[in-house]
Amino acid sequence: MAGIPPEHAPRTNLTSRRNAADFRERMSGTGVIANQIGAMVAVFASGYGLDGGLLAYDCSRFHAPAGLGI
Repeated sequence: MAGIPPEHAPRTNLTSRRNAADFRERMSGTGVIANQIGAMVAVFASGYGLDGGLLAYDCSRFHAPAGLGI
């Protein structure tokens, strides 16, 4: 199979080789388009004031429901 051009290789082998090599890269959001989307999200987030850190959580008002034995 090493000497066979990809277009002449059996369909299953071509698909598995193409997907296996760059699966992690495709699923991690890398590349030019991913960078453009990230920049656009950053612009809109700053426009709505959502680019700061998270507020501190106040868990003092939350209690386990009665009857659960927690």
